Amino acid sequence: MNTLMDCIIEIPEKLEQLRDQRDVITTAMKHAANGDTVRKVVVVGSGSSYNTAFTTKPFAESTCQIEVELMYPSIFVEHYNVELCDQNALYIFISQGGQTKLVYEAIQRANQLGLKTVSITESLDTPIAKAAQTALEMGSGKEQFMFRTLGFSTTCTVLYLIYLSLGVLNKQIDPTQSDVILDDLNVMIQELPHIREASNIYYHANKHYFSKTDTYIFSGPGALWPIAQEADIKFMEMLPCLTNSFELEELIHGPQNMFTSDQGFFLLAHHEKDLQKSRKIQKFITQEVHARCIIVSNTNEDDFNINTNSMYFYPLAYMTFFQVLAYHIATQRGRDLTKTMYPQLTEYINKTLETKTP
Repeated sequence: MNTLMDCIIEIPEKLEQLRDQRDVITTAMKHAANGDTVRKVVVVGSGSSYNTAFTTKPFAESTCQIEVELMYPSIFVEHYNVELCDQNALYIFISQGGQTKLVYEAIQRANQLGLKTVSITESLDTPIAKAAQTALEMGSGKEQFMFRTLGFSTTCTVLYLIYLSLGVLNKQIDPTQSDVILDDLNVMIQELPHIREASNIYYHANKHYFSKTDTYIFSGPGALWPIAQEADIKFMEMLPCLTNSFELEELIHGPQNMFTSDQGFFLLAHHEKDLQKSRKIQKFITQEVHARCIIVSNTNEDDFNINTNSMYFYPLAYMTFFQVLAYHIATQRGRDLTKTMYPQLTEYINKTLETKTP
């Protein structure tokens, strides 16, 4: 694998492998539930790991009837009232490298409390996986590049399949509906190469604009709000540049007071009511702020058409667009995506269990 683009190209293949190995996840969920009916999942993770849980939460709750609570590991370890822990819930701990210090401390604490613990890591041979009662691989393998790309998409898919398995085990989803959902997963996977190529074309057509823009604001509603947050992270750490993200309605409240003409705006919208709102916001930004505002939607009427037919998994289709843009803009700026900007950070504070460059 020579560039991060090769990593993006590999995503469909990795998602197909997870789809084909879904029985492993079903077996793991039976083991994790230990004979109980699981109707709540608590996901502990930060950064991109948190965003995978946020992205898949609407599917879990609306389609699979599984309540999902999201929590940062620092909150769980340092600030959470453990008396509120639910003995019937699954506690899923996500760490791609499997060595995040606070996630490790969190899963150890959960085990001490007698909670049902599940890990999702890039390898089962990691401290966090070994600490979990039930351990799952996220299907990414070890990414060569620092800024998690393949791991985001595969972790989302593992979570989707976890919730689908629990929905079937709880008899909230019948076999016919499960097949329909899996067919829809196939639809999304098959679309990704076309979306990637269209995103490449869009970048090259707008290369000059991206080369001179150093601040970006991302916004989306519903299941696209966490995608806006993940796009925010990718641009922030890869380009790198100053970014922020907001829920679509939130954007026109307090945040609009800091809009300036030198900022770049991305609005994500998939459903008609959100499209109408996004177009009004775009008109305001272009006419009053005099900034460029790009709408990413599922129609030819806007700036970029994701062109997805997926009903359940369309958020990953949208994420592809931002993975491609972040790669191209960072590469244009000469960024080495195998390194952090400040590897010497670990001389002051270390986020992993081993003292090494993060």
